[in-house]
Amino acid sequence: MRYLFILFLTLFLFQKAEAAENIQQQEDSLNFYLKKLRASKTDAEKELRNEDVITWVEKTMANPDAFTHPFDSIKTIGTMTSPDKAFRLINWNIEQEDRSHKYYCYLVIPGKRGGPNRLIEFRDISNHFTPNLEEASLDNKRWYGAVYYKIIPIKKGLRTYYTLVGWQGKNAMSTQRVFEVMTISGKKVRFSYGMFRDGEKLKRRHIIEFQDDVYVHVDYKKSRKEHLLIFDHVSPKDPNLEGMYEHYITDGSYDAYKWTGSYWELIPDYDARGSKEDTGAEFKGKQNKKHKNKRFSRKK
Repeated sequence: MRYLFILFLTLFLFQKAEAAENIQQQEDSLNFYLKKLRASKTDAEKELRNEDVITWVEKTMANPDAFTHPFDSIKTIGTMTSPDKAFRLINWNIEQEDRSHKYYCYLVIPGKRGGPNRLIEFRDISNHFTPNLEEASLDNKRWYGAVYYKIIPIKKGLRTYYTLVGWQGKNAMSTQRVFEVMTISGKKVRFSYGMFRDGEKLKRRHIIEFQDDVYVHVDYKKSRKEHLLIFDHVSPKDPNLEGMYEHYITDGSYDAYKWTGSYWELIPDYDARGSKEDTGAEFKGKQNKKHKNKRFSRKK
């Protein structure tokens, strides 16, 4: 019996070592094609190289070990796991010659009983979007592309709602921060819940658009009493430029969204000073500073 136990243990350890080697080889291959993509100069070349990246993302992320693998060597693609370990996002962008962007994202759900992970592809339509973006009901097949860098899970009843904060390099003149709420149901991802309240208006997402060389900071603060999303307020450099978002800059004030239990409620002109609970220390010294927005090329 003892020898059988040793045999099974040896086989188990061998399989684990083999799996670790396999996922590392897949990471190396994915990194190889990513480097080729990032070295591409023309839109046509980028499109061609990105097909290889997509192939390797789908192959690699289906591997059961990919859900917990750190992917430390990959610097030009975002990999982020939700705090509740329910899913992982694999997310990247490609800057075009006209400085617009194309976005790609896969939501990875861990496989059952060691089986392959399940992937849900997001299909970007951001370059063909019509007005009323903040009210639009979207899903993974009609997705306003962004590179996400924050996931906030909040339970409401029996369902978990994931608030995502993302970066959108809109064009050569302006950049956006995108706040939206995502739900997962089977093979479907939806961005369809109106959970951002601005006065009497309930929106499905909140968009901050501003001058391309300005940095807008977004901070999430959670305590036993409240959830807060705090962010720089932007306004036009001149009143005559109202509505021309490529001329909007930070003005030293802040806004915030506070979770009420049912939705995120906007608090205009939020006071970010004070105790550690309200981000005063973190925001100190950032007022009226301009920072070049880096076209996303690293993990957030």
